[in-house]
Amino acid sequence: MLINQWQKVLNNVVTVQSLDSEKSSKFYVHALQLEPLHQYKKHSYDKFMLVHSLTENRVAFHVQEGLTLELCVARWWANLGDSSINYSIAFSGIKPSLNNITMHGADGILRVDALSHLKQEDVLPVVSFKYLVQPLRPSESKVKCLPASRDLLPEGRQIYATELTYNYHQNKAGEVMPDCSLLSDLLYEGEYESQLWMLFDNNKQLLCTGDAYPHQYSVKLEKGDYVIKLQIRHHKKELLERLKDLPMLIHLKNNGLSLDIYSNMINAFTGGKKFGSCHVTKGKQVPMYFSPIPDDKIPKGVCAGQYLSGSLTLGKDDLIKKAATYQFKYVVTDTPKKPAKPNDTNKKEKTKVQEYSEAIRDLKISWLTKLDEETQNSVYNDLLLEFEDHLPVYVNHMKALEGSKERTKILHEIMKAAHNVIDRINQDDLLTYLGMKTDNRPDAESIKIDMDKQKDMLVDAYVILGAAQADSVILATDEQITDVTLQDVDETFYNLQKFANITDTKVFQIAVKNAIAHKHFARALKILHKQCEEKTTKEYEKKAIEMYGFLNWKHCIRHFENWLLVKYPPSYRLF
Repeated sequence: MLINQWQKVLNNVVTVQSLDSEKSSKFYVHALQLEPLHQYKKHSYDKFMLVHSLTENRVAFHVQEGLTLELCVARWWANLGDSSINYSIAFSGIKPSLNNITMHGADGILRVDALSHLKQEDVLPVVSFKYLVQPLRPSESKVKCLPASRDLLPEGRQIYATELTYNYHQNKAGEVMPDCSLLSDLLYEGEYESQLWMLFDNNKQLLCTGDAYPHQYSVKLEKGDYVIKLQIRHHKKELLERLKDLPMLIHLKNNGLSLDIYSNMINAFTGGKKFGSCHVTKGKQVPMYFSPIPDDKIPKGVCAGQYLSGSLTLGKDDLIKKAATYQFKYVVTDTPKKPAKPNDTNKKEKTKVQEYSEAIRDLKISWLTKLDEETQNSVYNDLLLEFEDHLPVYVNHMKALEGSKERTKILHEIMKAAHNVIDRINQDDLLTYLGMKTDNRPDAESIKIDMDKQKDMLVDAYVILGAAQADSVILATDEQITDVTLQDVDETFYNLQKFANITDTKVFQIAVKNAIAHKHFARALKILHKQCEEKTTKEYEKKAIEMYGFLNWKHCIRHFENWLLVKYPPSYRLF
């Protein structure tokens, strides 16, 4: 049937009632409206419904005001026999004064009116956000000529392609949907010939591909860094060059965040009673006041320029809620800066000469790990003459030795440097502090900072010492005897566990080397597999293959060596 839509009609509810007393029937409901210069499916709706005997089913969908509606209710072809039904059509017309609402966090309170045009309506406004949207700019852009053998149009016209590269960092695990917003709603009717994107992890492994209509392509990603490559093709090179800075949107699923709505301005200012349900009579309107989202509810890691995308529903009936939704965007502003904590009044202010001296000292210390061996030793000895009690001098000297190219030849020097750091830290005082539940001292904040620094330096020293001791045992031969024993290796390993979790990234390698020193290769393999479950790297995989070799598991060696070629490809996949 064809229904001529009058103005202000926005929602349609179709009710189908079965008159059969003994059988159920399956029906197909299809509705269509055509709007000039739009795809036919923009205002298309279809759904199957199973109508049981002497019961009724309802479906609701959004319609465009002022356009003719074509509605079809048909019995499914696989249902045998005749079916008797009654059906009815009901319209409603409640709508906001703005169809697509964009609210900026810095604009303050936003007013939107709910209007009713056909009859009295029950209104219960709700704003819910589904996605956090992050815009990306390409880090690399290049236009290239595609191979003539495959990409050549009639009359010899050459096809070109622009390839854009986007770098994306995900702060936490979640489901994302890449969206090239300029072209995502266009396919055959678009000016450009094709669009295709590929999503890679930091190991260059392909995770997902997609093109137009981005809602069809979503992928779950873990925390980490990713690369998106987008290819757009056209036979005119100048049109592709215009897209060299084309932004891409990343929609991160973020359910559970909503916006507070109030019935008057005063409640919106004071955070008073929120908007409840109310009646709106025909031809009247009700104001709704949207207040900005509190800063503590904004997801962590969000910065200015990103926005929350969701929908506004006005109806109280659950069926109408699903049908009548209006796009709502909330643009996030800069997060407030935390006030600087007052300086400790007991601390003496430093003179400019002291600040200058400390700045020169810290610069020299930071360069210890970057200099060649001869210069590094010279700078280290100079620092010892002036700052013998300054712990970072010994820590960076230890790290410089650990990073040496001749590391295996200076293991005893590394162990000596690590012992220098460990001996200068009072471990009993540090353990006592770490065991405290609360610290009510007036300078508790500065004490915490100092203790955290000592803990980090102590953990680094134990890690480097344990690695050097384990390597000394592992590399020992009949010709090259070491004075380090397995008891020393175990003692360092146990002391380290007092201050750090053995599963930490920089600590677990000591657990692996400890197992290898004891020739417990299966234990080392278990630790490596557990770490690979959290964060897999090529280095960990190769170490696991080495353990398979010690265990003489040749079938595992073959399998994982072949798997490395797939898991860690040398380059990105071509379009």
